[in-house]
Amino acid sequence: MKKLLGIVVLGLLLSGNVQSMEMTSIEKYLSDKKPDDHNATIYSAIRCSALNTYFWSIILSNNGSKDANKFYDIAEKFALEASKLHSKILGSEFKKSAKMVISARDKILKNYIKDGEENWVRTGSKFEDSYIDEDRLLCASLYNNVISKW
Repeated sequence: MKKLLGIVVLGLLLSGNVQSMEMTSIEKYLSDKKPDDHNATIYSAIRCSALNTYFWSIILSNNGSKDANKFYDIAEKFALEASKLHSKILGSEFKKSAKMVISARDKILKNYIKDGEENWVRTGSKFEDSYIDEDRLLCASLYNNVISKW
């Protein structure tokens, strides 16, 4: 019986049906948050900064430095707005808030990279058919409708 269970578990792992993503989509994260939850807003902006940094690194590694700059600029804009909001809400120095935002972004970026690689193995795409693609759509909308206007 143990042998059969081991075979079934191994089969599931090898078939790719079991996936262990590090994060869920931003939309799922926000689903139980209130609209005036400033921490959720800051976290979302940091996630969008990390996501655009991730796209920047992918494009840059494929020799697309001109196109990559757009994503870098967007990543920095999200980080700046998250830092401003964090500083204002918590009453901390902007410099401290910015350091916290960049540190958090770096940790989240590592999760995007890990999940993107796992998704590549599973689907042949680093972000399609995953929460990463959902985040891409949400962050693009947030940037186009809010962040770019500030």
